[in-house]
Amino acid sequence: MPPVAAAATAGPGLHARTCAGAALVSAGLHLVMAGQHTDLWWQAALMVVMALLCLPCVLPLWRSGSAAAGRMMMGSALGMVAFHAVLLLYPGAAGGGHRHDAALPAVGPASAASPFGMLALVGWELAAALLAATWLRRSLGVQHGGGAPAAEE
Repeated sequence: MPPVAAAATAGPGLHARTCAGAALVSAGLHLVMAGQHTDLWWQAALMVVMALLCLPCVLPLWRSGSAAAGRMMMGSALGMVAFHAVLLLYPGAAGGGHRHDAALPAVGPASAASPFGMLALVGWELAAALLAATWLRRSLGVQHGGGAPAAEE
């Protein structure tokens, strides 16, 4: 039982801090997209709000590895996956010409306005959700003294 107690007091660890870094990168990406939505003020404002919504996860995950922040990060990332998947699959219905490169020129085949760029955004959010989910699984297993398969011990 001593390894569990030592792990619980050791701080958030690399996994939680990687989640915090992913949330910070997501906030930065939303701010970049806000700069690219200057043609429609409400889209730029929406991107700034989304960037601000990423920030409450960063500090709690970095400092203490908060499970609530991990759940919020996972939920937000999966919400973004669903939102961008709708824009990717139904651009006429939901997106209405939604573009991520309104002010800046396309930067090759993987610009955010292209299907590949949208897939890259979906991939990033899936990776962030996976990071949060695996961190939550590991941290809750340590807190409850179990949950980890016997093969990993």
